[in-house]
Amino acid sequence: MNHLKNFFYDKNDIFIALIILAAATLIILWRIEVIMDYPKDLVASAYEEKANQGPVTTPYDRDDNAGTVSDSAVSATGDAIDDSGLGSEEPEVYAIYVNSGQNLTELGNILASCGFYTDAEEFLTYVNAAGAASRIQMGNHFIPAGATKEECIDYLCEVGI
Repeated sequence: MNHLKNFFYDKNDIFIALIILAAATLIILWRIEVIMDYPKDLVASAYEEKANQGPVTTPYDRDDNAGTVSDSAVSATGDAIDDSGLGSEEPEVYAIYVNSGQNLTELGNILASCGFYTDAEEFLTYVNAAGAASRIQMGNHFIPAGATKEECIDYLCEVGI
């Protein structure tokens, strides 16, 4: 009997660790779908939060780096729609998509086409002055139409959707 008591006393820590490991495995297996869906749910909620802030212009074709900004915002009431189907008013918010590893000159050209900068060189000047060249995040960034040049860079440095 003493031999059995010494065996459990010596191996007690191993048994406890195995019980904890088994419990953790069972909990993970039971909740794996919820765990795997969490990033998708997080992105969806962030997109809803940004979308509820006002009309958003979205890219027509996300595979095309040059076509990452639409020409106009769609009016929710429909009163700003002209005969061609495009809104006649300026958009309130621009959606700028930054690809992974995208050249800053290309990004500057996109922002210049939106009217935030006169050209890509001016964008590069502001980025270098802010020291933000390595802080610009990939993803979809929502920038209000009236944003200043510095605010535009701040929006690009936030985590994109």
